[in-house]
Formats: sequence, C-alpha cells, structure tokens
Amino acid sequence: NQQIYKMLSSEPNGKPTEEERKRGYVVVENEGAIGAFNRANRSMHNFVENNVATGARILCCAFVFPFPTFVTTCFYFVGRVMHQIGYSDPVGFNSTVRLVGFILFTELLGEVPQLGMCLYGGIMALRG
Repeated sequence: NQQIYKMLSSEPNGKPTEEERKRGYVVVENEGAIGAFNRANRSMHNFVENNVATGARILCCAFVFPFPTFVTTCFYFVGRVMHQIGYSDPVGFNSTVRLVGFILFTELLGEVPQLGMCLYGGIMALRG
C-alpha cells in the first residue's frame, strides 16, 4: 500500500516544531498532486480488495446468464474506473463522478443484478 505521508505541524510555514517531531504525528498527504495520487491509490486498493468476491460472483453468473453477466460486468468496471477518477479529484470523497460511478454503475447496475442472478441460478439448481 504505497502512500505518501507528511508530519503534522501547527506552524504556518508547515515545518514541524521540535516538540511535534518528538510526538511524531504522521498523516497521509491530502493536498495537491500528492493527495490526488494517494486517493487514487486508495481507490485502486479498494478495488483489489473486492476482486475475489467480484470474480467469484462473475464466474457463478456467467455459466447461467452469459450475456447479462457480460453487460453487468462492463457496468461494474466502468463504475470502478469512474470511482477511481472521482476519488482522485481534489473534492475527493464527495466528488459527483465518484458517487455516480460507485452507486449507479458499480452497485445498482453491476453488483446487485449479479447477486440476483447468482441467487436465482442457485435456487433453480436446488429445485432441480
């Protein structure tokens, strides 16, 4: 998890005092290009954390519903790209692009239909 950090300072010039150096409060940089990098990197790692569940869901759906799974997977990945672009925006968490990408594409058009297809396929398989 590559992040760029800074030492917290109360000084106007941004340089920590000797006391602050001794305490050693270190936080993730959120300002400027470095902050955009940190946020985009965090979004990418969120995606990597969800890959196993997403892959398993896609595999379960693809055998029963190949075309709808393809379409929902495309929506899912478009949403993830929008999420990462929006997360690196200076506004960060409240970015419209991020929210649209995550809520509309990733959740409503990606994960929820795939979960429904998995459940429906599983119930139909159990019924025989």
